[in-house]
Amino acid sequence: MTAALQRAKTLAELLPWPDAPPVTVTGVSCDSRTVRPGDLFLACRGREHDGRTFIPAAVRAGAAAVVADAGVAAAHRPAAVPLLEVDDLAAALGGIASRFFDDPSSELAVVGVTGTNGKTTVSQLVGQLLRALDRPCGVIGTLGASLGDAPGPASLTTPDAVTLQAQLAAWRDQGVGHAALEVSSHALDQGRVNGLTVTTAIFTNLSRDHLDYHGSMRAYGEAKLRLFRHPGLRHAVINLDDPFGARVRGALAAHCAALTVSTRPGRGAAVTVAAPQRDQAGVGGTLVTPWGSGPFRAPLVGDYNLANVVAAAAAALSLGVALEPVLEALGRLRPAPGRLEAVPNDRGLQVVVDYAHTPDALEKVLMTLREQTDGRLLLVFGCGGDRDPGKRAPMGAVACAFADEVFVTSDNPRSEAPQAILDDIAASCSGTFHLEVDRAAAITAAVAAARAGDCVLIAGKGHEDYQVIGGERLPFSDVACARQALGVMP
Repeated sequence: MTAALQRAKTLAELLPWPDAPPVTVTGVSCDSRTVRPGDLFLACRGREHDGRTFIPAAVRAGAAAVVADAGVAAAHRPAAVPLLEVDDLAAALGGIASRFFDDPSSELAVVGVTGTNGKTTVSQLVGQLLRALDRPCGVIGTLGASLGDAPGPASLTTPDAVTLQAQLAAWRDQGVGHAALEVSSHALDQGRVNGLTVTTAIFTNLSRDHLDYHGSMRAYGEAKLRLFRHPGLRHAVINLDDPFGARVRGALAAHCAALTVSTRPGRGAAVTVAAPQRDQAGVGGTLVTPWGSGPFRAPLVGDYNLANVVAAAAAALSLGVALEPVLEALGRLRPAPGRLEAVPNDRGLQVVVDYAHTPDALEKVLMTLREQTDGRLLLVFGCGGDRDPGKRAPMGAVACAFADEVFVTSDNPRSEAPQAILDDIAASCSGTFHLEVDRAAAITAAVAAARAGDCVLIAGKGHEDYQVIGGERLPFSDVACARQALGVMP
């Protein structure tokens, strides 16, 4: 994303290095395909793509200057515009983008949400909660960027630093005062939130995921901790029901106030739920906080959603919202798209689409649905290709332990052979299970096998409207496929 042409900054204003050339730029971009005349092109060396190889394309598009990671090959060095080579451009990129857009996050109350599971739901709930209290709030994450209307497209959970700062600047210029942001471990490791002022950070939980990238749970956890060591962080909402919560609390700087949360007794948390209620209509209880206590209900089901609701409420309280309005607004919350999303039908079936794609998330969703299902629990799921293969067998074990009948199928196989992924999952399966590479066929078979009173969970892709097979991104929606299998008109 580039800046509007009315913005202009000199390189000396943008770059944290001395002796910058006397060049004025009217935009910034880290993607050569979006470069406009007058832009500064930021060429980072990435894990999969080397932005330095796209310098000639950026210059042809009109880039006025280039800043790149050191070691630009002779064939890619521009002759007509200045080139600055630096060490670790990714670490500086966020600050450059922030300065170009006049530090938008310093004028917003930014809530950053990190954790293996729950980032999307909690960030969406924070946005809904603040908007219900007449505090305009944008949300950025897996579902895209939105002010509560239809979100824009998203390719990453946390966008690149330029896109992120540009979006925050646009909201600031519209008079929006708050933003909720999903902060992935990749984004923290790659410095995408550098230069961002975060008011409140939320930790949801930590379980196995992304080990193809981080290599170990230790490194994965350390990446998450970076958000809680962020300069200027004021508040940290920490889930003490997760064992890693104690590590998060220990990582906080002295100036950051911890607001610990728990839905279980005996944790010693600052925000808790007395007499918790969980039923098919939602969750509730008495919210006990440092600001007082009061009853609440929220129309989200499951124990894990109780934790999500409490985290969102704690974040709002950390921003200075009064308790009573928060308790009232919790009753107006709604689930995020693709999170326990029901597919209505007239066959007496409970058909649910959910994004659960880790062993922990899948187990929690299955346990929640088991509690509210009179008949059998059928599951359709797979695992993504080119992602942590070590979680495939654990997910197969969870599936067969908690579902009565399992249909193992493709998720986003990407460059891997779909059948090989299914075989990895099936290695730990037992009981009644089926292997079907075609996801649409698997969904159709599961719906056909279900009887009145049964529940069919279609897990892994949630809101996604595509499937990545080989190098192609093909249209595909679990919800649309389920409707077709049920004979339900869209």
